[in-house]
Amino acid sequence: MREIGLGFVGVGFMGEGHIHFCRQLPYAKLVGVADPNLERAREVAAKYNIPHVYSNYDQLLDNRDVEAVIIATPEHLHRDVAVKAANMGKHILLEKPIAHTLQDARAIIEASRKSGVKMMIGYVYRFFPQMKALKDFVAEGLLGQTLTAVVRIDGDISEALRLKGRTTVELYVGVHCIDLLLWYLQDDVTSVYAEAADGEVMRQVNVHDSVCMLLKLRNGATAYIQCGWGAPTNWAGWRKPIAWSSYYGNITPHNIQLVGTKGVAEVRLPPEGVYAADEESIGLKLPCLVAPWAYKAQMEYFLECIREDKKPSPNADEGYRSLEVALAATRSWAEKKPVSLPL
Repeated sequence: MREIGLGFVGVGFMGEGHIHFCRQLPYAKLVGVADPNLERAREVAAKYNIPHVYSNYDQLLDNRDVEAVIIATPEHLHRDVAVKAANMGKHILLEKPIAHTLQDARAIIEASRKSGVKMMIGYVYRFFPQMKALKDFVAEGLLGQTLTAVVRIDGDISEALRLKGRTTVELYVGVHCIDLLLWYLQDDVTSVYAEAADGEVMRQVNVHDSVCMLLKLRNGATAYIQCGWGAPTNWAGWRKPIAWSSYYGNITPHNIQLVGTKGVAEVRLPPEGVYAADEESIGLKLPCLVAPWAYKAQMEYFLECIREDKKPSPNADEGYRSLEVALAATRSWAEKKPVSLPL
């Protein structure tokens, strides 16, 4: 199996996470990293034995050994990097959301179409086996016509504080919920009504703590999405065992329920069947054992699409759709009225 040379643009928390899992794939060749924080770039490159370190992404893209790039910059910086990478013929795994504006998203889509490169958006929840099991149930027609759907993800408040207000809960957490919903139902959202709730996140970084969305879909279904940074910092915040504390080794509350004319399907995380307690614990430890597996599976799938010349999914068009719904929600809570789609 031939190696695929990978370059990494942005080596913060998510960027290093992708490197962590890519190095576990024998056919992934880690070529170089680029980050304006050169000290950080050198630190990560040394940690994972990556030979080339750059302070800007142009130098990385000029490296002929780089066949594909993983872009994990803040979303407002996605456009320039992704367009340049596409124009240079590099395949792209772009962290969600695709961009922070529809204009930027359209530019990214246009560049990837013109160049013919593979463009995948990093919606990792699709690779959780529980989420995939729900997709299989719906795809086989066992749900019937969808009547209602509920998707809830509550992130850890420490994530909001780490981001220091640079993005909204809709664009950071909400797009995951929206992508899952659209993936399951294969339908279009026609209107969004959203309300926001404020607490500690608003007090500290001036961003809403939680946003609730009521969505109407073209085929008649009604969906409810709750996204927030409501879980306390010490949620699953244990240090031992070490294997439970590595990248993405725990998970905050996730709930999905689909109700149709023929059936009902539901996913709840955590727990995943493993419970433990020790002298340091307050209550039970509930590890997410599949999250590391899912991030690795996501990367395996991306490289498989390159090797076998397949169109990835979630692709750029799907990334646009989830972004559009998230931005409609932002407009809705700001204007205090429902917003029709498309925008």
